Amino acid sequence: MHDFTQNGKQYQELIKKHLAKTLPQKDVDIPFFSLPNTNRQVLLNPALEPNFINPHIATDADYSAYPLIETDAVITAGGLRTLLAERLATNEIVRIDYLTVTMHDTTFDNYNTKLNDPIQRQSEIIKNVSSVLSDIIGFGVDYERPSGMNFYDRTFMLEHKAGIVCIGGQKDTVLITIYGTGCTFGKIGWEGHLHAWLDMFARNPRITRVDLAYDDFDGKLDIDFFDKQDSIGGFASQGRKPDIQKYGNWKRPNGKGRSIYIGSSQSSKLTRIYEKGKQLGDKDSLWLRVEVQYRYNQFHITPDVLISPTKRFLASYPCFHVFDSAKTPEKFDVVERQQLITFEHALSITKKQFGRYIHFFRTVYGDDKFTLDMLTDISNKDVPERIDVLTIPKMQHAN
Repeated sequence: MHDFTQNGKQYQELIKKHLAKTLPQKDVDIPFFSLPNTNRQVLLNPALEPNFINPHIATDADYSAYPLIETDAVITAGGLRTLLAERLATNEIVRIDYLTVTMHDTTFDNYNTKLNDPIQRQSEIIKNVSSVLSDIIGFGVDYERPSGMNFYDRTFMLEHKAGIVCIGGQKDTVLITIYGTGCTFGKIGWEGHLHAWLDMFARNPRITRVDLAYDDFDGKLDIDFFDKQDSIGGFASQGRKPDIQKYGNWKRPNGKGRSIYIGSSQSSKLTRIYEKGKQLGDKDSLWLRVEVQYRYNQFHITPDVLISPTKRFLASYPCFHVFDSAKTPEKFDVVERQQLITFEHALSITKKQFGRYIHFFRTVYGDDKFTLDMLTDISNKDVPERIDVLTIPKMQHAN
């Protein structure tokens, strides 16, 4: 039985009484442990078990017979929401790659925020947000953007463009978004620390979006496998196949990378499967990224997703049984590969577009240092945005 922390013990008692009245007087298949019928045994859904189906040899008939995975619903301030489905995970194989959470701005109140002027109060709150995020994730607030985002009046960028903080105009809430850069290069274990902080200190926290990412660096799976899975129903739900969009050169792959989008941008669940290594510039890369994005539109996303993302990821689709025996990629593998590919790609672009000019200047001046000093005597010496992440490993924060 689930622990309905949002609704309390009274809600659990109501559910007990309701289920006792409504469960049929025969064995039934249900997806999760719940309250058993008082007279008959309730069976577990076998689809929740690892390796229930082998997607490598599965057929459309196998997926058509795949048991329905449903989950509980809770009543929230925003209405009825479905909890994310879960399957047993033997180890954590995915990580958080994007996160948006909102909470009431009084979460960050202290003596300095007791101001009558709303703009000044917001600015003081942002200082406190910056301190919290710096301690937990490793990135504080850097600067304020010229205009607001996400229907908020004001938006602030985190250091190294690791995310944003929004405030003003949305029912006295603060919105915090951590981009992929922040998730990858944040402090080790930031997910667990944030989970604890939300539980102990945040007022009315609500995760409105979370992206769960799996990286296959070694080519154990390829994008054509998932294209076939869509054809035979591996992504189907209740017998219905989702929308699918394909990008890149599928007829004659050119090494620039291909993508599959399962679902639509308006969906509460959207999955992106793409050849990440190739898209970052390495034509020979085997690196495949699988991302599942959940939004609050339909789902109630509990903070537990921060510390146990894999069991939500595995329950996303029937064909995700293919990950049941997968191993966990090390965080440092992700950092190293992103750095290596992006840096090499930047060198390749510079060499291809300006190599002849640089060689000509080097020949004319005969002095490498003088040549480089002259070529880099520019007004904007900031790190190019395209390779911004390369600066972050050098400044990796310790716990």
